[in-house]
Amino acid sequence: MRYYRANNYGKGFITHEDNQRSHITYLCDDIYSTEDNEQWATRVGAVEITEEEALSCSLPTTGSI
Repeated sequence: MRYYRANNYGKGFITHEDNQRSHITYLCDDIYSTEDNEQWATRVGAVEITEEEALSCSLPTTGSI
């Protein structure tokens, strides 16, 4: 699995063809995952990030409010 940070600019950001090539999943905070879709990442200007960076955005925080 590869993880990317990319700014979703709207229509055409993820196309049907992109998902046919390799499914792209939105995680959170402009972070996406895909098995192997470098063509999409290059087209949208996505920057590859580590798994730790990608998953940290979806982890719940602990402590009291």
